[in-house]
Amino acid sequence: MRYIREVSATAFTVLDLDKSVEFYTRVMGLELIEREGSTARFRGNGARAPVLSLTQGTEPSIDYLVMIAHNIDAMKGMADNVESLGYSLIDRPGTEYPEGKHGFECADPDGFRIRVVGQPANLVPKAREYQPIGISHVALNCGDITKVQPFYEDALGLQFRDTARRTGLVFLGCDNLHHRIALMGGFEKPRVNHVSFEIADLESFLRKAGQMVRDGGHLVAGPGRHDTGDNTFAYFADPDERVVEISTGMEVIDPDNWTPRMWISGMDQWGFGIPLFNEEMRKRTL
Repeated sequence: MRYIREVSATAFTVLDLDKSVEFYTRVMGLELIEREGSTARFRGNGARAPVLSLTQGTEPSIDYLVMIAHNIDAMKGMADNVESLGYSLIDRPGTEYPEGKHGFECADPDGFRIRVVGQPANLVPKAREYQPIGISHVALNCGDITKVQPFYEDALGLQFRDTARRTGLVFLGCDNLHHRIALMGGFEKPRVNHVSFEIADLESFLRKAGQMVRDGGHLVAGPGRHDTGDNTFAYFADPDERVVEISTGMEVIDPDNWTPRMWISGMDQWGFGIPLFNEEMRKRTL
């Protein structure tokens, strides 16, 4: 059963909210839509709002992911399915969040909170030149992949798309884009690997990468184009040394006629940017 329409937002705990707001507005190009107390929320060019929430804290972490169900009935069916498989709900169906109404929360086997909404909060899309539209995908470093992957597939209804032998990444999707979630297992301390923001097209992607470098963004890897998923990449470090990506052009697939593949190389198709598997990238993501 496919319950999820898209992965729409994420939330981080940050050490210095002022520095993080500066990075995500001036460098990343998100728009600050609300700042209240120790929390700030942002939108992109798309209709979803917020796409990112930041909260001041004492240790950098990912707080939750937001997924949008196809409708309220799908949200309810998903909550029932989660419970029927033995997973607990944190919030019951019907809870209202900044990201939308008619939602619930649960947690994956590593404790990552998943927030699902049946009626998303939307704003009028904007046409700011080459700025992020919203979330493209999220990659997570997991503990036991044999426990985590079934949660995302069986409980949340995501579809297994591909795996990469070199990295062990497992790619999961919910729509006609190659992946929305990527999982890498075997970590003692699960955490976010990276969060990717979608850019409209290749020209905008290259211009955005250049703007981020000029405005002080620290480029960790790229620009390049992945083989798995075919999407472009440029990875930057945010003020908490978290890796965030800008990306465009992900492979469009037919979910109803899909056979998962095993990718061997995991290489950059372009090959002229900072290498994907460099030591700094490994340190920040692994």
